[in-house]
Parts: sequence; C-alpha cells; structure tokens
Amino acid sequence: MEHRRPSSLRLESKPEDSRDDVTKDWQEDVAEDQASEVASKDAPSQPDPEVTSLADETPPLPNEAPPTEDADDGWQPIWDEGAQAFYFYNRFSQVTQWENPRVSISRYNPAIHGDYDPNADYARVHQSTSGGVDGASGAGVTGTDASDAYAATGAFNRFTGKWQAADLTPDRFSDEAKTKRQMHAFFDVDAAANSHDGRSLRAERQQKKLSKKELKAFLHYRHAPRRALVLSRPPRDVPHVTVIRPCKGNEPYLYECLAASFQQDYPHSRLRIHLCVESTSDAAYETVVRVVADHPGHNARIFVEHDDTLLQARPDRLGPNPKIRNMSRAYHEAQADIIWIMDCNIWVNPGACARMVDKLCGLANGPPARPYKLVHHLPISVDVQSTLQSGLLCPSLSHRQAASLKSPSKASGGLLEELFLSSSHAKMYVAINTVAVAPCIVGKSSMFRKSQLDRLTEAKAIARDTPSAIGIDFFSHNICEDHLIGDLLWKSKLPLTVAGLKYRNHGLVMGDMAVQPVAAMTVGNYIARRVRWLRVRKFSVPTATAVEPATESLLCSLMGAWGATTSSYTKHAFGSGWYAMLLWFLLSIVLWALVDRTVYLLLHSGLTVEHPVSSQTAPFARPPKHPILGRRTFLQWAKAWLGREALALPIWTWAIFGGATVTWRDRKFWVDFDMQTHEISETASKTTAVPKPDRPKASNGRLRV
Repeated sequence: MEHRRPSSLRLESKPEDSRDDVTKDWQEDVAEDQASEVASKDAPSQPDPEVTSLADETPPLPNEAPPTEDADDGWQPIWDEGAQAFYFYNRFSQVTQWENPRVSISRYNPAIHGDYDPNADYARVHQSTSGGVDGASGAGVTGTDASDAYAATGAFNRFTGKWQAADLTPDRFSDEAKTKRQMHAFFDVDAAANSHDGRSLRAERQQKKLSKKELKAFLHYRHAPRRALVLSRPPRDVPHVTVIRPCKGNEPYLYECLAASFQQDYPHSRLRIHLCVESTSDAAYETVVRVVADHPGHNARIFVEHDDTLLQARPDRLGPNPKIRNMSRAYHEAQADIIWIMDCNIWVNPGACARMVDKLCGLANGPPARPYKLVHHLPISVDVQSTLQSGLLCPSLSHRQAASLKSPSKASGGLLEELFLSSSHAKMYVAINTVAVAPCIVGKSSMFRKSQLDRLTEAKAIARDTPSAIGIDFFSHNICEDHLIGDLLWKSKLPLTVAGLKYRNHGLVMGDMAVQPVAAMTVGNYIARRVRWLRVRKFSVPTATAVEPATESLLCSLMGAWGATTSSYTKHAFGSGWYAMLLWFLLSIVLWALVDRTVYLLLHSGLTVEHPVSSQTAPFARPPKHPILGRRTFLQWAKAWLGREALALPIWTWAIFGGATVTWRDRKFWVDFDMQTHEISETASKTTAVPKPDRPKASNGRLRV
C-alpha cells in the first residue's frame, strides 16, 4: 500500500477573468511604464561601447565600488637559518609563531588540499535541496514531482498491525544485506558495484593498463638511479649535510666502507664527515686515521669518546647505549641541519647522498613535492667470506684480519644473514614503507633534520628532568634508537613549509641500497643477532612482533594448507585429508621459494651500482660474474634458505619467551618493559671460585679418608 501526502491542492480548471480585472491590470501596466521612463531620464547616460572617448574626457567609472587596500595586520615572515623555515612576527602584539597566520588551517587551502572546482558536482550537492519543494527545481532533478520527496512505501504487519517500511523484510537480516549495510558506513557500495558498466571482472582486467609510474615501481632495482636534481643547482644553494659514522672494531672492508663517504658526488664545501671511535686503542682507529689522511680535500674530523670532557665530567649524563655515546659529540658539533647517520660497515653509491637530499627536501621535476621528515635506504648484506672462497673477491687488509677469526666451516651464519636481508626482510621492508601505514626503519643509513629532532625532544627531555639530553642523546637509554627516532618523527606534527606543504613521514630512497659486508659470522652469531632484534622489538612494536611468525613461509603455508583443506567453503575445491594438505603445503613452499629467489637475484644483481668497474666501487658491491645465476648457485641458496626458514620460528620463540637479555658489541644489556636498557656489569655477573685445599696424605702417600 502506498500513502502520499499532497504538497498543495491542485485545481482541475480555472474560471475566466472578468472585464473589471482585465481593465485593472491594463491600468497597472501603463503606470509601471510611465515610472520607468521617468527613472531613465534622471539616470546618467551610459557610455556607448562602440564610440571611443576623447583625450580630454574622463573615462567613465565602473558601476562597482573602487577596491580598498588591505589593512596592515602587522605580520611579517622571518627566515630561521637553524630550522630552515619561516616563523612569523607581529609588530603590534609582539607575538611570534611558526604557523602562518594568513593561512587558515580550518578552512580549505588549495596549497594543501589541491585544486578545488566550485562548479564541480561535489561543490554543488547542497544546491539540489536548498531550493523549495515546489516545482522541478525543488526536487533537484528536472521533470520530477516535488511531492515525491514525501512519498513512502510500506505495508501493515499482518501479525502486529503496525505500519512498517518496505525494506523491513526477512531479507534484511541475511548475511549479504548485513554486510552491505556495514560497508555502506565507509564506502559507496552502489557506485562501486555499478562502476564496471555491466562488464565482467575478466574484461576489466584485460583492458586495464599500467601507467608509467606503476611500471617504474617494478624497475627501481633494475638499473642505476639517475643523478640527483640538487646537483644542478649552484654549490652555494646546495644544502649542508653532516655525515656521522660511528666506528667500532675491525669490520670487514672497513676502509672501503668509510671511503664511500669521501667519494660522494656532492660539493665538498657542503659536506662534512664526522668519524667517531670509542678510544684510540679501538681496532678501528688505525683505519679511520688512514682513510682521513688519504682524502685531504674533505672536511673530516675524528671524534674520540674518551676525549669528550663533558662526558668525562658527567659520565651519567648519557645512558648505556654505546652507539649514542659514540656519536653524541659529533652530533652536537654538527654545523649542518641535515644529518646523515650511517654505520661504519655500510657502503653506498657515490650519488646516494644527493638523492637522499632530493627525497628529504621534496625536489622534483615540475612543481615542488612534499618533503619528508626522514629518508633511509634498504639494507642488504653480502657474505664476503663464502664469496672469497669462490675466488670472486680480493681480500683487503681489514677483511683478511676479520676473516681469520673463524674457520670457513663454522662461519656459515653470514650466508643466513645474507638470505634473510635479501628475501623475507626486504619484502616486508619495502612493502611497509610503500604502503606507509607505520614506521619501519633500520638505522644503517638514515637522514633527517637536526632542528626538527632537537625541537621534538626538548620538551620531552624537560619532562624527564634531563634538559640537556636533546637530539640523539634523548635515546641513550634505549637500545633501538633508530626505531625510536623514526617513531617520534612519524607521530609528531611539524610546521608547514614556506610553500604551505605538509611534511610526509618516512621515505624509502628507491634504487640505492645500504650494502653491508659480513664475515666470520657463525650460526650462533646469527641467532644472537636475530634474538637481539626481536627482544627489543617485542617492547617497541609488540603487535607486529607477535604476528611475525605468520609472515614466515613454513607457518604461513601450513596454516593456508590446513584452512584450504578443512574449511567447508574450500575443501570441495582443494580436497581434504592429510595428502591434500601436504600437497598444498609443498606447493606453497615452492612458490614462496621462487619469489624469494627472484627477489634475491634482483637485489644482488649489481644493476643499481653506478660505476661497477670503477676502482672506487667496493669489490663486494660489484655485479657477480653471472647475473642470472647470482652470487650463489641454486643448491647453495636452497640450503641456506631452508636453514633460515627452519630457524625462524625457534628463534622467535626463544626471543619472546626466553628473557629480556641481549648482547651487543660484546656487552650485555637487559631491556625493561618501558624500553629502557640497563647494562649488566661483568663484575656483578661473575663469581670468584673458592680455592679447594689439598686433601692430606698419609705417610705412605695415600689419601686420608
């Protein structure tokens, strides 16, 4: 039954007008015409657009009022060299602030939200119902009846006798209807369902073509990256960069890795290099001095932690994190605002610094892009000891010293590390940073702004009653300073740029990689390294750490095979029983291995190296002799891959449930629930053995009982 409420009464016929009414209307029209003629005579004459005015005549003024000049509000921008941004000062109220007072954040800003078309459909939606309800315009659609807006269709319930709408039927409570109502709260389900125009899903996929930008996403690691745009500027306009490299121990190929900072394609006057060591007796000190002496034309300094007078006066000023204590003085004495922290055992391309500056500052062809708070590189490792045995590398002095520590038969953990960083870790690292749903950073090579980090940590340091611990010093009580720095920058709001752009969170510099040579790493060293990562991450990112086993091949394939063969929705297609489950499990493992093999060959192909045959390129970073086969044969790779996958779940179990103690650089720490790290003293952990007296002997030489 349909009930309709009339909007107005409609008359079927109209009676004819009388003669008196017609005469009265005619008299009113004549009076209006006479009044308009009198008004036109009194009004000034309008200029004829076709007649040109004489030279001595004053040009006619427009009908609208002359524009008024904007009143002086007293605000003026002032450039801050330290923050590399404008702040605003009011001459009248003596107020200073970072936010632009002439740009209202609450209303629409084209510089932030993009182009806005006031004539578009989304801007004129309110006009369809703003008019009345009389006529077609009130209904919003030409040719429709305005009274349709008040129509309702329904029926009387035969059990209760109540009036109910037509959609209140048993079908409303079906799974499909409930799902559709839930999705309607977030998406336009009807528009998505009708967007295919009656075509099938297969037809849509056949007609879809990837754009050039989407195709380039698959080619980032298949060719050497382009030269940075910042290098096209005059040297005086290139941003200052300070490179900080903490050094510890005699790492393999330490000289080649440190020399990569001096070989950057960047103006020497705009690049400063700070090399940090713990003491002059450190095994890395000799190599650090030699690499600085071999590059005299660069602004390089060596910082020794034991020579820091401020740290000697107050040893408790910093926490137990050895990396932060090593870099603290070099960080605070950096003159540049852009800081590039890179581990001592990392090698990068000569153009990596300039491309990181491009990404950080938002330099691009055409209009300026949004800058980033932090940019970083994808880390990979190369087991140089196993590569050296095959005769593909020439050992350097530092590598020969490091490789002599372990025999080749025991040092197989480096291959597990190489497989892990080039397969499972690389896939998740690139995926998370591409989707950008959460911070994911490994601090082997990262770049950020010193002014932003100091500003964000200053208030937190005062609240912690440590006002001097700003910048990286704020994280000296934590072992995972790289993740915490990235997490703080990710979650904090920063002032807009001069162009009114917002900062993006983190940016992965595609194409360049942070290559780490590994040698003399046993399986035990690899397990201890993975346990340290997991025990720190279980307090910093507990949710991601808890679900990490489900991302590994064995457990994920097992769950998928069990679900496909036991679910009532899929077992008729995939089969049921143990044999079907084993079949799908093995098929998933094979497909998983093929994907990991493809990713491994791509990352270790050496195609991203800018100068593969140059003497400045480290031997372990050069392309392999057989790019298709890679550095390892398939049998070598398969053994290492199976070993790494088999160790993934036991390592995770031991790291999560086996305590909170970690070993880092031959020093032991334990991690608290608040992510604070405490060093375990060696004297406290060791116990002095009580000497056992000799048992007395009898005169015949036998022991007494």
